Amino acid sequence: MESQVWTRVPGLPETQIYPYLRKPDIISSNSFIIADESRIVVIDPGGLPDQAAALVAEINRIQDEGERPVSVYLTHSHLDHCLQLMQILDVRSSRPVSVVAHAYAADALEGQDSRATVADLLGLEMAKVSVGTRLFPGGQTGEGVVVCTGDSGELRCAVPPGKDGAMSLTTEASAGTPITCYHTPGHTPDSITIRIGPLLFIGDIPFAASPGVAGLHGWNHEDLVASVGHVRGLLASGQISSCLPGHGRVLSAGEAADLLRGVQAEAEKLSGISVISPERARAMATYAADIMAEIDRLFTIIAGRLLFVTHILDELEEAGEAERLRGSVDPDFIEQMLAGFGQFSSGFRDQKGGDIHIALKAGQITAKLARCYDTCGLARIIDPSFTRRVANLLRDYSVTFRGYDQAPALSPTDCSALVRDLARSIAEKPFDEAAILDAGDDEAYLEALVARIAYVNPLESLTISTRCGDDTICRMDPERTRDLLRHILELYAVAGVAEVTFAVAREDRQVVLTVSAPQTRELPLDSRGWRFLTRSTALCGGHLDDREDGAISITFDAGAGVI
Repeated sequence: MESQVWTRVPGLPETQIYPYLRKPDIISSNSFIIADESRIVVIDPGGLPDQAAALVAEINRIQDEGERPVSVYLTHSHLDHCLQLMQILDVRSSRPVSVVAHAYAADALEGQDSRATVADLLGLEMAKVSVGTRLFPGGQTGEGVVVCTGDSGELRCAVPPGKDGAMSLTTEASAGTPITCYHTPGHTPDSITIRIGPLLFIGDIPFAASPGVAGLHGWNHEDLVASVGHVRGLLASGQISSCLPGHGRVLSAGEAADLLRGVQAEAEKLSGISVISPERARAMATYAADIMAEIDRLFTIIAGRLLFVTHILDELEEAGEAERLRGSVDPDFIEQMLAGFGQFSSGFRDQKGGDIHIALKAGQITAKLARCYDTCGLARIIDPSFTRRVANLLRDYSVTFRGYDQAPALSPTDCSALVRDLARSIAEKPFDEAAILDAGDDEAYLEALVARIAYVNPLESLTISTRCGDDTICRMDPERTRDLLRHILELYAVAGVAEVTFAVAREDRQVVLTVSAPQTRELPLDSRGWRFLTRSTALCGGHLDDREDGAISITFDAGAGVI
Protein backbone atom coordinates (compact mmCIF):
# COMPACT_ATOMS: atom_id res chain seq x y z
CA MET A 1 0.00 0.00 0.00
CA GLU A 2 1.55 3.26 -1.15
CA SER A 3 1.41 6.43 0.91
CA GLN A 4 -0.90 9.21 -0.36
CA VAL A 5 -2.29 7.06 -3.17
CA TRP A 6 -5.90 5.89 -3.32
CA THR A 7 -6.25 2.09 -3.36
CA ARG A 8 -9.28 -0.23 -3.57
CA VAL A 9 -9.90 -2.21 -0.39
CA PRO A 10 -9.65 -5.95 -1.24
CA GLY A 11 -13.07 -7.58 -1.18
CA LEU A 12 -14.86 -4.23 -1.01
CA PRO A 13 -14.95 -2.95 -4.61
CA GLU A 14 -16.85 0.23 -3.68
CA THR A 15 -14.47 1.18 -0.88
CA GLN A 16 -11.15 3.00 -1.29
CA ILE A 17 -8.41 3.87 1.17
CA TYR A 18 -5.97 6.78 1.16
CA PRO A 19 -3.08 6.08 3.58
CA TYR A 20 -0.83 8.89 4.81
CA LEU A 21 2.17 6.94 6.11
CA ARG A 22 5.08 8.30 8.15
CA LYS A 23 8.26 6.95 9.63
CA PRO A 24 7.77 6.24 13.35
CA ASP A 25 8.20 9.22 15.66
CA ILE A 26 6.27 10.89 18.48
CA ILE A 27 5.34 13.98 16.48
CA SER A 28 2.61 12.53 14.29
CA SER A 29 0.94 9.23 13.49
CA ASN A 30 -0.14 7.63 10.26
CA SER A 31 -3.55 8.78 9.00
CA PHE A 32 -6.10 7.02 6.82
CA ILE A 33 -9.12 8.10 4.77
CA ILE A 34 -11.64 5.39 3.85
CA ALA A 35 -14.39 6.31 1.44
CA ASP A 36 -17.36 4.54 -0.14
CA GLU A 37 -20.50 5.89 -1.80
CA SER A 38 -22.27 6.53 1.50
CA ARG A 39 -19.61 8.08 3.76
CA ILE A 40 -16.03 9.13 4.42
CA VAL A 41 -14.11 7.94 7.45
CA VAL A 42 -10.83 9.38 8.74
CA ILE A 43 -8.77 7.32 11.16
CA ASP A 44 -6.34 9.39 13.27
CA PRO A 45 -5.84 12.91 11.82
CA GLY A 46 -2.25 13.00 13.12
CA GLY A 47 -0.22 15.75 14.73
CA LEU A 48 1.14 17.91 11.91
CA PRO A 49 -0.65 20.78 10.15
CA ASP A 50 0.71 19.89 6.69
CA GLN A 51 -0.48 16.31 7.10
CA ALA A 52 -3.96 17.42 8.13
CA ALA A 53 -4.07 19.89 5.24
CA ALA A 54 -3.32 17.06 2.81
CA LEU A 55 -6.16 15.00 4.31
CA VAL A 56 -8.58 17.92 4.12
CA ALA A 57 -7.66 18.54 0.48
CA GLU A 58 -8.38 14.90 -0.41
CA ILE A 59 -11.67 14.87 1.49
CA ASN A 60 -12.82 18.09 -0.18
CA ARG A 61 -11.84 16.73 -3.58
CA ILE A 62 -13.92 13.57 -3.22
CA GLN A 63 -16.78 15.58 -1.66
CA ASP A 64 -16.93 17.45 -4.96
CA GLU A 65 -17.67 14.10 -6.63
CA GLY A 66 -20.62 13.52 -4.35
CA GLU A 67 -21.12 14.81 -0.84
CA ARG A 68 -21.46 12.31 1.98
CA PRO A 69 -21.16 12.42 5.79
CA VAL A 70 -17.70 12.45 7.36
CA SER A 71 -16.65 10.68 10.57
CA VAL A 72 -13.32 10.74 12.39
CA TYR A 73 -12.30 7.65 14.38
CA LEU A 74 -9.49 7.88 16.93
CA THR A 75 -7.49 4.79 17.86
CA HIS A 76 -6.65 6.64 21.11
CA SER A 77 -6.29 10.16 22.45
CA HIS A 78 -2.50 10.75 22.30
CA LEU A 79 -1.87 14.03 20.54
CA ASP A 80 0.40 12.58 17.86
CA HIS A 81 -2.79 10.89 16.60
CA CYS A 82 -5.35 13.66 17.10
CA LEU A 83 -3.75 17.09 17.56
CA GLN A 84 -5.00 18.16 14.13
CA LEU A 85 -8.56 16.99 14.74
CA MET A 86 -9.91 20.55 14.53
CA GLN A 87 -8.64 20.90 10.96
CA ILE A 88 -10.56 17.81 9.88
CA LEU A 89 -13.74 19.17 11.47
CA ASP A 90 -13.60 22.03 8.94
CA VAL A 91 -13.85 19.87 5.82
CA ARG A 92 -16.55 20.57 3.26
CA SER A 93 -19.72 18.89 4.53
CA SER A 94 -23.35 19.92 4.89
CA ARG A 95 -23.52 17.97 8.15
CA PRO A 96 -21.20 18.31 11.16
CA VAL A 97 -18.25 15.95 11.16
CA SER A 98 -18.79 13.21 13.75
CA VAL A 99 -15.97 12.22 16.09
CA VAL A 100 -15.94 8.59 17.27
CA ALA A 101 -13.69 7.59 20.17
CA HIS A 102 -13.58 5.55 23.33
CA ALA A 103 -15.43 7.17 26.23
CA TYR A 104 -12.15 7.70 28.10
CA ALA A 105 -10.73 9.51 25.06
CA ALA A 106 -13.91 11.60 24.83
CA ASP A 107 -13.49 12.71 28.44
CA ALA A 108 -9.80 13.47 27.83
CA LEU A 109 -10.45 15.57 24.73
CA GLU A 110 -13.47 17.38 26.06
CA GLY A 111 -11.75 18.00 29.40
CA GLN A 112 -8.38 18.85 27.80
CA ASP A 113 -6.66 16.27 30.02
CA SER A 114 -2.94 16.93 29.50
CA ARG A 115 -1.83 13.63 31.03
CA ALA A 116 -4.20 11.34 29.12
CA THR A 117 -3.33 13.06 25.83
CA VAL A 118 0.41 13.28 26.80
CA ALA A 119 0.21 17.00 26.07
CA ASP A 120 2.19 17.59 29.28
CA LEU A 121 4.97 15.30 28.05
CA LEU A 122 5.08 16.75 24.53
CA GLY A 123 4.74 20.38 25.63
CA LEU A 124 1.62 20.85 23.49
CA GLU A 125 -1.87 22.24 23.99
CA MET A 126 -5.05 20.62 22.71
CA ALA A 127 -8.17 22.54 21.80
CA LYS A 128 -11.38 21.36 23.44
CA VAL A 129 -13.14 18.89 21.13
CA SER A 130 -16.65 17.50 21.36
CA VAL A 131 -16.89 13.74 20.73
CA GLY A 132 -20.16 12.72 19.08
CA THR A 133 -19.95 8.97 19.64
CA ARG A 134 -18.53 7.45 22.83
CA LEU A 135 -17.54 3.82 22.51
CA PHE A 136 -17.53 1.39 25.44
CA PRO A 137 -18.76 3.78 28.13
CA GLY A 138 -20.02 0.92 30.30
CA GLY A 139 -18.51 -2.48 31.14
CA GLN A 140 -15.42 -3.32 29.14
CA THR A 141 -15.69 -7.12 29.09
CA GLY A 142 -18.25 -9.87 28.62
CA GLU A 143 -21.11 -10.19 26.18
CA GLY A 144 -23.67 -8.11 28.08
CA VAL A 145 -25.36 -5.04 26.67
CA VAL A 146 -23.07 -2.04 26.31
CA VAL A 147 -24.81 1.32 26.36
CA CYS A 148 -23.32 3.65 23.76
CA THR A 149 -24.22 7.24 23.12
CA GLY A 150 -23.64 8.74 19.72
CA ASP A 151 -24.62 9.66 16.22
CA SER A 152 -22.85 7.02 14.10
CA GLY A 153 -25.82 4.83 13.29
CA GLU A 154 -26.55 1.38 14.68
CA LEU A 155 -24.17 0.08 17.36
CA ARG A 156 -24.08 -3.61 18.20
CA CYS A 157 -21.82 -5.93 20.17
CA ALA A 158 -19.49 -8.46 18.63
CA VAL A 159 -16.88 -10.81 20.08
CA PRO A 160 -13.66 -11.77 18.24
CA PRO A 161 -13.52 -15.42 17.17
CA GLY A 162 -12.40 -17.65 19.99
CA LYS A 163 -11.68 -14.75 22.35
CA ASP A 164 -14.47 -14.52 24.89
CA GLY A 165 -14.55 -11.32 26.81
CA ALA A 166 -13.00 -8.99 24.21
CA MET A 167 -15.77 -6.48 23.64
CA SER A 168 -16.29 -4.86 20.27
CA LEU A 169 -18.85 -2.65 18.58
CA THR A 170 -19.84 -2.49 14.93
CA THR A 171 -21.10 0.79 13.51
CA GLU A 172 -23.14 0.60 10.35
CA ALA A 173 -24.57 3.34 8.20
CA SER A 174 -27.65 2.42 6.22
CA ALA A 175 -25.68 1.32 3.15
CA GLY A 176 -22.08 1.67 4.24
CA THR A 177 -19.22 -0.69 4.83
CA PRO A 178 -19.36 -2.10 8.39
CA ILE A 179 -16.73 -0.74 10.78
CA THR A 180 -15.97 -2.86 13.81
CA CYS A 181 -14.23 -1.33 16.82
CA TYR A 182 -12.53 -3.57 19.38
CA HIS A 183 -11.55 -2.26 22.78
CA THR A 184 -7.85 -3.13 23.08
CA PRO A 185 -6.49 -1.28 26.14
CA GLY A 186 -2.95 -1.49 27.42
CA HIS A 187 -1.07 1.17 25.50
CA THR A 188 -3.79 3.50 26.79
CA PRO A 189 -7.14 2.83 28.52
CA ASP A 190 -8.92 4.17 25.42
CA SER A 191 -7.08 2.22 22.71
CA ILE A 192 -9.31 0.67 20.07
CA THR A 193 -8.57 -1.53 17.09
CA ILE A 194 -10.68 -0.88 14.01
CA ARG A 195 -11.64 -3.38 11.33
CA ILE A 196 -12.91 -2.43 7.88
CA GLY A 197 -13.31 -5.52 5.71
CA PRO A 198 -9.92 -7.29 5.57
CA LEU A 199 -8.06 -4.27 6.99
CA LEU A 200 -7.20 -4.01 10.68
CA PHE A 201 -6.12 -0.63 12.07
CA ILE A 202 -4.13 -1.49 15.19
CA GLY A 203 -2.98 1.92 16.44
CA ASP A 204 0.10 1.80 18.64
CA ILE A 205 -0.16 -1.81 19.78
CA PRO A 206 3.04 -2.80 17.87
CA PHE A 207 5.02 -0.21 19.88
CA ALA A 208 3.27 -0.47 23.23
CA ALA A 209 5.99 -2.64 24.80
CA SER A 210 8.86 -0.51 23.45
CA PRO A 211 11.15 1.57 25.69
CA GLY A 212 9.96 5.15 25.95
CA VAL A 213 6.40 4.06 25.10
CA ALA A 214 5.71 1.42 27.73
CA GLY A 215 4.99 3.37 30.89
CA LEU A 216 3.21 6.37 29.36
CA HIS A 217 0.29 7.64 31.42
CA GLY A 218 -2.50 5.03 31.37
CA TRP A 219 -0.26 2.20 30.18
CA ASN A 220 -1.24 -1.13 31.74
CA HIS A 221 0.81 -4.31 31.61
CA GLU A 222 -1.99 -6.85 32.07
CA ASP A 223 -4.39 -5.11 29.68
CA LEU A 224 -1.70 -4.92 27.00
CA VAL A 225 -0.90 -8.63 27.22
CA ALA A 226 -4.59 -9.46 26.89
CA SER A 227 -5.19 -7.01 24.04
CA VAL A 228 -2.25 -8.27 21.98
CA GLY A 229 -3.65 -11.75 22.46
CA HIS A 230 -7.06 -10.60 21.23
CA VAL A 231 -5.60 -9.00 18.11
CA ARG A 232 -3.55 -12.12 17.42
CA GLY A 233 -6.81 -14.04 17.64
CA LEU A 234 -8.35 -11.81 14.99
CA LEU A 235 -5.35 -12.41 12.74
CA ALA A 236 -5.61 -16.16 13.30
CA SER A 237 -9.19 -16.12 11.98
CA GLY A 238 -7.82 -15.74 8.46
CA GLN A 239 -10.19 -12.86 7.69
CA ILE A 240 -7.55 -10.12 7.89
CA SER A 241 -5.19 -9.43 4.98
CA SER A 242 -3.36 -6.31 6.20
CA CYS A 243 -2.62 -4.53 9.47
CA LEU A 244 -2.29 -0.74 9.41
CA PRO A 245 -0.32 0.48 12.44
CA GLY A 246 -0.30 3.96 13.90
CA HIS A 247 3.29 4.50 12.73
CA GLY A 248 5.40 3.04 9.93
CA ARG A 249 4.56 0.85 6.97
CA VAL A 250 1.53 -1.35 6.39
CA LEU A 251 2.05 -4.98 7.46
CA SER A 252 0.69 -8.18 5.98
CA ALA A 253 -1.33 -10.30 8.38
CA GLY A 254 1.58 -12.73 8.62
CA GLU A 255 4.09 -9.99 9.36
CA ALA A 256 1.78 -8.52 12.00
CA ALA A 257 1.27 -11.92 13.63
CA ASP A 258 5.03 -12.43 13.90
CA LEU A 259 5.54 -8.91 15.23
CA LEU A 260 2.76 -9.16 17.80
CA ARG A 261 4.08 -12.50 19.04
CA GLY A 262 7.25 -10.66 20.03
CA VAL A 263 5.30 -7.71 21.46
CA GLN A 264 3.27 -10.05 23.66
CA ALA A 265 6.39 -11.86 24.90
CA GLU A 266 8.05 -8.53 25.71
CA ALA A 267 4.92 -7.13 27.36
CA GLU A 268 4.66 -10.13 29.65
CA LYS A 269 8.03 -9.18 31.19
CA LEU A 270 7.19 -5.53 31.83
CA SER A 271 5.39 -5.47 35.16
CA GLY A 272 6.48 -2.80 37.61
CA ILE A 273 7.98 -0.25 35.24
CA SER A 274 7.89 3.44 36.09
CA VAL A 275 5.41 5.92 34.66
CA ILE A 276 6.95 8.24 32.07
CA SER A 277 6.02 11.60 33.55
CA PRO A 278 7.46 14.97 32.46
CA GLU A 279 9.70 14.80 35.53
CA ARG A 280 11.03 11.37 34.59
CA ALA A 281 11.53 12.48 30.99
CA ARG A 282 13.55 15.45 32.23
CA ALA A 283 15.68 13.19 34.42
CA MET A 284 16.24 10.77 31.52
CA ALA A 285 17.22 13.59 29.17
CA THR A 286 19.77 14.88 31.71
CA TYR A 287 21.07 11.36 32.30
CA ALA A 288 21.33 10.80 28.54
CA ALA A 289 23.46 13.92 28.10
CA ASP A 290 25.71 12.87 30.99
CA ILE A 291 26.39 9.35 29.77
CA MET A 292 26.82 10.45 26.14
CA ALA A 293 29.55 12.84 27.26
CA GLU A 294 31.34 10.01 29.08
CA ILE A 295 30.84 7.55 26.19
CA ASP A 296 32.30 10.17 23.86
CA ARG A 297 35.34 10.50 26.12
CA LEU A 298 35.88 6.75 26.33
CA PHE A 299 35.35 6.14 22.62
CA THR A 300 37.81 8.92 21.81
CA ILE A 301 40.45 7.05 23.82
CA ILE A 302 39.51 3.72 22.23
CA ALA A 303 39.51 5.15 18.69
CA GLY A 304 42.86 6.85 19.23
CA ARG A 305 44.43 3.62 20.44
CA LEU A 306 42.95 1.69 17.52
CA LEU A 307 44.26 4.22 15.01
CA PHE A 308 47.75 4.10 16.52
CA VAL A 309 47.99 0.29 16.69
CA THR A 310 46.67 -0.31 13.18
CA HIS A 311 48.99 2.35 11.76
CA ILE A 312 52.02 0.66 13.32
CA LEU A 313 50.87 -2.75 12.11
CA ASP A 314 50.50 -1.38 8.59
CA GLU A 315 54.04 0.02 8.81
CA LEU A 316 55.26 -3.41 9.88
CA GLU A 317 53.48 -4.95 6.87
CA GLU A 318 50.94 -6.74 9.07
CA ALA A 319 47.97 -5.37 7.10
CA GLY A 320 45.82 -8.46 7.71
CA GLU A 321 46.05 -8.09 11.47
CA ALA A 322 45.43 -4.36 11.17
CA GLU A 323 42.22 -5.01 9.23
CA ARG A 324 41.01 -7.54 11.79
CA LEU A 325 41.44 -4.96 14.53
CA ARG A 326 39.67 -2.28 12.47
CA GLY A 327 36.72 -4.65 12.26
CA SER A 328 36.30 -4.40 16.04
CA VAL A 329 34.76 -0.95 15.86
CA ASP A 330 33.83 1.71 13.33
CA PRO A 331 35.08 5.03 14.81
CA ASP A 332 33.50 7.10 12.04
CA PHE A 333 30.07 5.60 12.70
CA ILE A 334 30.40 6.17 16.45
CA GLU A 335 31.54 9.74 15.92
CA GLN A 336 28.58 10.30 13.61
CA MET A 337 26.15 8.87 16.18
CA LEU A 338 27.51 10.93 19.07
CA ALA A 339 27.74 14.13 17.02
CA GLY A 340 24.20 13.54 15.79
CA PHE A 341 22.96 13.22 19.36
CA GLY A 342 24.70 16.44 20.31
CA GLN A 343 23.08 18.33 17.44
CA PHE A 344 19.69 16.76 18.07
CA SER A 345 19.69 17.45 21.80
CA SER A 346 20.84 21.05 21.35
CA GLY A 347 17.85 21.60 19.08
CA PHE A 348 15.38 20.29 21.66
CA ARG A 349 17.08 21.25 24.93
CA ASP A 350 15.21 24.51 25.48
CA GLN A 351 11.93 23.50 23.85
CA LYS A 352 8.78 22.64 25.77
CA GLY A 353 8.40 18.89 25.60
CA GLY A 354 11.97 18.48 24.35
CA ASP A 355 13.01 16.13 27.16
CA ILE A 356 11.12 13.11 25.86
CA HIS A 357 12.55 13.65 22.37
CA ILE A 358 16.09 13.70 23.78
CA ALA A 359 15.47 10.61 25.92
CA LEU A 360 14.04 8.68 22.95
CA LYS A 361 16.92 9.72 20.68
CA ALA A 362 19.43 8.56 23.28
CA GLY A 363 17.61 5.23 23.48
CA GLN A 364 17.96 4.75 19.72
CA ILE A 365 21.64 5.70 19.69
CA THR A 366 22.67 3.58 22.68
CA ALA A 367 20.99 0.56 21.09
CA LYS A 368 22.93 1.13 17.85
CA LEU A 369 26.22 1.68 19.67
CA ALA A 370 25.74 -1.52 21.67
CA ARG A 371 25.62 -3.47 18.39
CA CYS A 372 28.50 -1.79 16.61
CA TYR A 373 31.65 -2.75 18.45
CA ASP A 374 33.40 -5.97 19.40
CA THR A 375 34.55 -5.81 23.03
CA CYS A 376 36.62 -9.00 22.66
CA GLY A 377 38.62 -7.57 19.76
CA LEU A 378 39.13 -4.24 21.50
CA ALA A 379 40.32 -5.94 24.68
CA ARG A 380 43.50 -6.85 22.78
CA ILE A 381 44.51 -3.21 22.37
CA ILE A 382 43.18 -1.41 25.44
CA ASP A 383 42.56 -2.07 29.11
CA PRO A 384 39.26 -3.99 29.42
CA SER A 385 38.08 -1.36 31.86
CA PHE A 386 37.46 1.05 28.97
CA THR A 387 35.27 -1.28 26.93
CA ARG A 388 33.56 -2.58 30.06
CA ARG A 389 32.66 0.95 31.13
CA VAL A 390 31.20 1.70 27.71
CA ALA A 391 29.16 -1.51 27.82
CA ASN A 392 27.91 -0.68 31.33
CA LEU A 393 26.91 2.85 30.33
CA LEU A 394 24.96 1.60 27.33
CA ARG A 395 23.26 -1.09 29.41
CA ASP A 396 22.55 1.29 32.30
CA TYR A 397 20.75 3.75 30.05
CA SER A 398 18.81 0.95 28.38
CA VAL A 399 17.56 -0.30 31.77
CA THR A 400 16.59 3.20 32.91
CA PHE A 401 15.00 4.02 29.56
CA ARG A 402 13.04 0.78 29.75
CA GLY A 403 11.43 2.11 32.95
CA TYR A 404 13.27 0.29 35.71
CA ASP A 405 15.08 1.84 38.65
CA GLN A 406 18.52 0.25 38.74
CA ALA A 407 19.66 -1.48 41.90
CA PRO A 408 23.39 -2.16 42.38
CA ALA A 409 24.57 -5.77 42.31
CA LEU A 410 26.22 -5.98 45.73
CA SER A 411 28.46 -8.64 47.19
CA PRO A 412 30.70 -8.77 50.31
CA THR A 413 34.09 -7.35 49.32
CA ASP A 414 37.26 -6.46 51.20
CA CYS A 415 37.65 -2.81 50.23
CA SER A 416 41.28 -2.65 51.38
CA ALA A 417 42.21 -5.68 49.29
CA LEU A 418 40.41 -4.22 46.26
CA VAL A 419 42.29 -0.91 46.53
CA ARG A 420 45.70 -2.57 46.97
CA ASP A 421 45.02 -4.89 44.01
CA LEU A 422 43.96 -1.95 41.83
CA ALA A 423 47.09 0.06 42.66
CA ARG A 424 49.27 -2.97 41.91
CA SER A 425 47.53 -3.75 38.60
CA ILE A 426 47.93 -0.16 37.38
CA ALA A 427 51.68 -0.36 37.91
CA GLU A 428 52.04 -3.73 36.17
CA LYS A 429 52.53 -4.17 32.43
CA PRO A 430 49.91 -6.49 30.87
CA PHE A 431 52.44 -8.24 28.64
CA ASP A 432 55.62 -10.28 28.84
CA GLU A 433 58.65 -8.44 27.43
CA ALA A 434 60.02 -11.71 26.05
CA ALA A 435 56.76 -12.95 24.52
CA ILE A 436 57.54 -11.64 21.02
CA LEU A 437 60.89 -13.42 20.88
CA ASP A 438 59.52 -16.59 22.48
CA ALA A 439 56.44 -16.86 20.24
CA GLY A 440 56.16 -20.36 18.80
CA ASP A 441 53.94 -19.52 15.81
CA ASP A 442 52.59 -16.59 13.81
CA GLU A 443 49.41 -16.32 15.85
CA ALA A 444 51.30 -16.09 19.14
CA TYR A 445 53.74 -13.63 17.59
CA LEU A 446 50.94 -11.32 16.39
CA GLU A 447 49.19 -11.52 19.74
CA ALA A 448 52.37 -10.53 21.57
CA LEU A 449 53.18 -7.83 19.01
CA VAL A 450 49.75 -6.23 19.27
CA ALA A 451 49.89 -6.29 23.09
CA ARG A 452 53.29 -4.59 23.06
CA ILE A 453 52.36 -1.92 20.50
CA ALA A 454 49.03 -1.19 22.18
CA TYR A 455 50.36 -0.70 25.68
CA VAL A 456 49.88 2.83 26.89
CA ASN A 457 49.30 3.45 30.56
CA PRO A 458 47.28 6.66 30.93
CA LEU A 459 47.98 6.59 34.66
CA GLU A 460 51.74 6.10 34.55
CA SER A 461 52.34 9.72 35.59
CA LEU A 462 50.57 9.07 38.89
CA THR A 463 52.21 7.83 42.05
CA ILE A 464 49.54 5.88 43.90
CA SER A 465 49.89 5.21 47.61
CA THR A 466 47.50 3.31 49.88
CA ARG A 467 46.63 3.46 53.56
CA CYS A 468 44.37 0.49 54.20
CA GLY A 469 42.90 -0.51 57.53
CA ASP A 470 41.63 -3.85 58.78
CA ASP A 471 38.07 -5.17 58.95
CA THR A 472 36.96 -3.41 55.76
CA ILE A 473 34.51 -5.98 54.41
CA CYS A 474 31.59 -4.09 52.90
CA ARG A 475 28.78 -4.47 50.41
CA MET A 476 29.65 -3.19 46.94
CA ASP A 477 29.82 -4.07 43.27
CA PRO A 478 33.58 -4.72 43.11
CA GLU A 479 33.99 -4.51 39.32
CA ARG A 480 32.12 -1.23 39.05
CA THR A 481 34.07 0.12 42.03
CA ARG A 482 37.38 -0.65 40.32
CA ASP A 483 36.15 1.09 37.18
CA LEU A 484 34.95 4.08 39.21
CA LEU A 485 38.33 4.44 40.90
CA ARG A 486 40.11 4.23 37.53
CA HIS A 487 37.79 6.96 36.26
CA ILE A 488 38.71 9.19 39.21
CA LEU A 489 42.41 8.50 38.67
CA GLU A 490 42.08 9.41 34.98
CA LEU A 491 40.52 12.73 35.95
CA TYR A 492 43.44 13.45 38.30
CA ALA A 493 45.96 12.46 35.63
CA VAL A 494 44.37 14.79 33.07
CA ALA A 495 44.52 17.58 35.66
CA GLY A 496 48.29 17.07 35.97
CA VAL A 497 48.23 15.63 39.49
CA ALA A 498 51.37 13.65 40.35
CA GLU A 499 50.34 11.81 43.52
CA VAL A 500 47.07 10.26 44.68
CA THR A 501 46.36 8.47 47.95
CA PHE A 502 43.69 5.85 48.65
CA ALA A 503 42.73 5.49 52.30
CA VAL A 504 40.33 2.82 53.57
CA ALA A 505 39.01 2.70 57.12
CA ARG A 506 36.19 1.12 59.10
CA GLU A 507 33.97 3.71 60.78
CA ASP A 508 31.28 2.15 62.95
CA ARG A 509 28.90 0.39 60.51
CA GLN A 510 30.48 1.85 57.40
CA VAL A 511 33.64 1.49 55.37
CA VAL A 512 34.97 4.78 54.06
CA LEU A 513 37.20 4.95 50.97
CA THR A 514 38.90 8.32 50.59
CA VAL A 515 40.72 9.52 47.46
CA SER A 516 42.93 12.58 47.88
CA ALA A 517 45.64 14.44 45.99
CA PRO A 518 47.95 16.74 47.97
CA GLN A 519 48.59 19.06 45.01
CA THR A 520 44.93 19.97 44.37
CA ARG A 521 42.11 21.20 46.54
CA GLU A 522 39.38 19.60 44.47
CA LEU A 523 38.70 17.41 41.45
CA PRO A 524 38.24 19.59 38.32
CA LEU A 525 34.64 18.69 37.46
CA ASP A 526 31.63 20.65 36.25
CA SER A 527 28.07 19.90 37.37
CA ARG A 528 27.67 17.20 34.71
CA GLY A 529 30.86 15.50 35.87
CA TRP A 530 29.69 15.47 39.47
CA ARG A 531 26.28 14.09 38.50
CA PHE A 532 27.96 11.30 36.56
CA LEU A 533 30.32 10.54 39.44
CA THR A 534 27.47 10.52 41.97
CA ARG A 535 25.36 8.14 39.92
CA SER A 536 28.32 5.86 39.21
CA THR A 537 29.08 5.70 42.91
CA ALA A 538 25.48 4.75 43.71
CA LEU A 539 25.65 1.89 41.18
CA CYS A 540 28.72 0.66 43.04
CA GLY A 541 26.65 0.55 46.23
CA GLY A 542 28.29 3.63 47.76
CA HIS A 543 27.53 7.21 48.67
CA LEU A 544 29.72 10.05 47.37
CA ASP A 545 30.84 13.02 49.48
CA ASP A 546 32.88 15.94 48.15
CA ARG A 547 34.74 17.05 51.25
CA GLU A 548 35.80 20.59 52.11
CA ASP A 549 39.48 19.62 51.93
CA GLY A 550 39.04 18.58 48.29
CA ALA A 551 39.19 14.84 48.93
CA ILE A 552 36.49 12.46 47.73
CA SER A 553 34.90 10.06 50.22
CA ILE A 554 32.90 7.02 49.16
CA THR A 555 30.96 5.33 51.95
CA PHE A 556 29.82 1.70 51.82
CA ASP A 557 27.74 -0.28 54.28
CA ALA A 558 29.99 -2.56 56.29
CA GLY A 559 29.31 -6.28 56.66
CA ALA A 560 29.51 -9.56 54.79
CA GLY A 561 25.82 -10.13 54.15
CA VAL A 562 24.94 -10.92 50.55
CA ILE A 563 22.37 -8.64 48.93
